[in-house]
Amino acid sequence: MPLGVEDEEVWRVIDEGIRNAKENGIECDPFLLLALQEVFTGGVFCDKSWKDVPRPNECASQDDVLGMFQFYTPTFERNARKYGVEGNVWNPETAAEVACYFINDEAEISLNQTKEEFVSEFVEKGFIWNLFTSDAQRVYEKGKELMQINHEGVQNNGKN
Repeated sequence: MPLGVEDEEVWRVIDEGIRNAKENGIECDPFLLLALQEVFTGGVFCDKSWKDVPRPNECASQDDVLGMFQFYTPTFERNARKYGVEGNVWNPETAAEVACYFINDEAEISLNQTKEEFVSEFVEKGFIWNLFTSDAQRVYEKGKELMQINHEGVQNNGKN
């Protein structure tokens, strides 16, 4: 498990979602997914046990914005259908896989962008996730922090 990851179950879900997306030819950044999950849910593991919890809550910020990555329901369904994904937003592995497709095809965000590019793209597509620039900045900063910690960890392991 990478450095800076606090919840092994969340990482397992992200890893599985990324593997499934890769089978469909889509590359996905695990640190970006983790940053999205941490910022949007506060790190809460959003599974079917949250489906009927009164809203708003950590896993359902609105009636139709749901799950580990706070998908707007039509966005989740559109991206799942496009790639033939079975399941729903309350299945964390499915949500992680569909998040990869959304990021690749619609949001076009990447931790390789500058912070300004990332925030601009994130906010432009915010109708799908969130319009708040501060959330976009937090996602970017958290993702970059995770990348940096792990890059340094790899370098330090090579020097031992």
